[in-house]
Amino acid sequence: MDVFLMTSREDPFPLVNLEALSYGLPIICFKDSGGTEEIIDKSSGFIVPYGHTKEIAKKILLLKNSKSLYKKFSNGAKLKSNKFNNIESLNKIYKIINQHINS
Repeated sequence: MDVFLMTSREDPFPLVNLEALSYGLPIICFKDSGGTEEIIDKSSGFIVPYGHTKEIAKKILLLKNSKSLYKKFSNGAKLKSNKFNNIESLNKIYKIINQHINS
């Protein structure tokens, strides 16, 4: 697989996106479909208007034809996936709990 296409109409936080990012797969998703567009950014994928399948095809071809853009997105995807690991998340929770205990 070279690209992950998230076609869900609505999914609050699809874990499959995190898995795709961890493999360095750029993600293409629909705007306003929930979850995915909050995870990806200009360094890891594309957000296209909802239902615009021709735009999806254009983005896939853009990634296919531009090795430098694909590499940028692939590296960005891997970096993005690191922000969602268990240790990072647990450290954030720990900080929040400590702030309330020490207040």
